[in-house]
Parts: sequence; structure tokens; C-alpha cells
Amino acid sequence: MGKSDYLRIDLEECFNGECCSCSNTQERDEHIHNDLCKTAKSKLDNLPVRCIGSWGYQKIYRLVQYFGIFSKGMHKKWPVLNYVEICSGPGRCIMRNNRQEVNGTALAILKHPSFCGYLAKALFIDHNKETVNVLNKRIQNAGLANKAKAICVDFTDLDAIGKSLSILDNRSLNLVLVDPTECNLPFKTIRKISDELSNVDFIINNALGTDIKRNIIRAILDDSFIRVKQKYSRFIDDDQFFDSDEAKKLAKNSKLEELIKTFKGKYTDSWKKLGYKYFSEKSVQHYYKLKN
Repeated sequence: MGKSDYLRIDLEECFNGECCSCSNTQERDEHIHNDLCKTAKSKLDNLPVRCIGSWGYQKIYRLVQYFGIFSKGMHKKWPVLNYVEICSGPGRCIMRNNRQEVNGTALAILKHPSFCGYLAKALFIDHNKETVNVLNKRIQNAGLANKAKAICVDFTDLDAIGKSLSILDNRSLNLVLVDPTECNLPFKTIRKISDELSNVDFIINNALGTDIKRNIIRAILDDSFIRVKQKYSRFIDDDQFFDSDEAKKLAKNSKLEELIKTFKGKYTDSWKKLGYKYFSEKSVQHYYKLKN
């Protein structure tokens, strides 16, 4: 599916000539600090932006479409609807392949017609203080500070996560987007969110075509990758998978796709243990999987 298939939504897109169109990781490292571009500022508000790949547009499109279905379908069935985003980013992004600037997931939701009509609150959580400050400025500029807030919280700090979510009405139905750039969000954080909010519809962005694809075999076979193995074990909430005969056999035989499929199955098993029974999945090019 190409970008032309996603033009029904308005992401306030514009060309940003300050973007350097970085073509590799080394170039991006030269222009990025604290996950924000040092070279280009937003053409709309002169605030910092985040560099993303072309697949970012597809991810935002999927989220916006689902949000519309969620909000319109549920606002009459629940007294309160909220939106929560983990790893939210600054609200505006530049696609490095074509230097087009667009609203990120946070602003795309806040500017959706259903947000002001049906949502009580939106809460955005990011570990980067500068990113949070930028997003709060954009929230304020949009006149939505009474309904939305960004806060700086380490997503591994369960007490802080719980305290942050406590501001939401316990009668609410909550749509939660978990959007890390790699498979590094521990499942215990998912469990904490589920416990705190009770009524949750999750959308999870899984980096199964990038982070895992690059590292999972070495995480199993190379002892120097112990921290990576621990990260993935926490992600799927299974500290035995990477030492299992099944995983080692697949890794030794370079059965990458089958190994990723098995890893994904373990992740789904952890969701089932939380009581979730229904799942759907959408691919964002070959890089990410949106799971809800």
C-alpha cells in the first residue's frame, strides 16, 4: 500500500527544506539529539520535530482510522473515553525520504474531529523531558491544555506509571497506544497499565522487522548479547524462551522468520494470560506490526 492510499486524513503536511534527508544511521546521529532533529524545525510552529521513515505515515493512518471507529462506536456505551499514548514523541515529524512534515500520532489524535466531541482526556507519556516540553507547547497552542497533557515518565517505573494513570476516571474506557521504536518496553508495564485502567483497548507497535530482525539470533547464540536477551525476555515476559532448545535450534539453523514467529507467539501468550482473547494485526510495510 503506497502513500497515495492514505490521503483521506489531514496531517497538516508541508515540505520542510531544512531536512537533510539522512540516508543512514550515521548521518541521522549527526543531526539528532535527544530523539529530536537539531537541523530542522517545524514550518508550522518553529518547534522541534522527530525524524521518521516513510512507514510513519502508514502507522499514523492506521491509528487515526482505528481511533475514529473506537470513539464513534463507544462514546454512547461508556460514560467516559480517554486516550493514552506511551512513547508519544513531540507531535510533529519529518519523513526523511521526501522531507514532508506531518503531525505525529499525538497531534493526529488531538486534531481528530472526534477528540473534542467524544474524549474526556488524553495523556501522553515519554521518557524524554525535552520531547514532553515540546509536545505540551503544541497542546497549549492547540487550545487543548484542559483536555490533554504530556508527562515525563520512565516506562519501566511502575509506580510512576500508576501515579500518572490515576488522574483518569476509573469509569472510563481507554484506548492506549504503546509506540516504542524497539522491543524494549517490559511486559510488566503493560500489566501495570491493564491493572490500573481496568477497561483498556491496546494498540501495540512491535518492531519485529527492525530491532528483533537484526538482533534475535545473536541474542540467543552470542553471550556478549546478554543485555539484549534480557531486554527481549522482559518484553515477552518469558525468561526461558531464549535458553530453550527450540529457540537455539532455530537460531543455529538461521531460521529467522520462524524464530520471529515463535517469539511473537510467546508475546501473544503473555497477553492471553492477562485475559485478552481477541487480536488483530496490521503490517506497517515490513518494519512494524500494529497489534490490537
